[in-house]
Amino acid sequence: MPVGLGHRAAVPRDAAGPMIGRASQRMRCMVFRPAALALTLLLPAAALAHGSKTDDMRAGHSWAPPVDAPGPARVFVPLVNEGERARELVRVTTPIAGRAELRRGTDADAARLDVLKIDAGGMVNLARWREHIRLTQLGEDLSDGERFPLTLHFANHPSLELSVVVERQPGH
Repeated sequence: MPVGLGHRAAVPRDAAGPMIGRASQRMRCMVFRPAALALTLLLPAAALAHGSKTDDMRAGHSWAPPVDAPGPARVFVPLVNEGERARELVRVTTPIAGRAELRRGTDADAARLDVLKIDAGGMVNLARWREHIRLTQLGEDLSDGERFPLTLHFANHPSLELSVVVERQPGH
């Protein structure tokens, strides 16, 4: 039978007939849609899985790209305020750097921040192109695979201790 415009190509069918193709397509949708939804919902949880928590503040996976001393190095981490009041990150400390600062923007022209506000029920994702932590006066190189301690100090809230992973891209 010739196939032309408007005609469907002959496709070998199972002995059960054409409904097998439609039924299996529906079955795939029933399986893959919920799986895709679950993956979408679990990704934020996965980002927080390697983090730290104190009271109502949670930090997700904290990481820093490798860099040679004396730096500067940048640290990235998602912060979630699960409380009913806004929280303010006022200081960052680490034993590996002479100075740790909150910054907004990219590269050397990034503006220094005195306070980083995290709204009640809100999230701030410290990232390259926005707010981040800048470390200067490093005592040694930050090499891929290493870890170092970093403490986030909040106004009127307990500090949050992190173990920062040095890696080229997040998600070791």
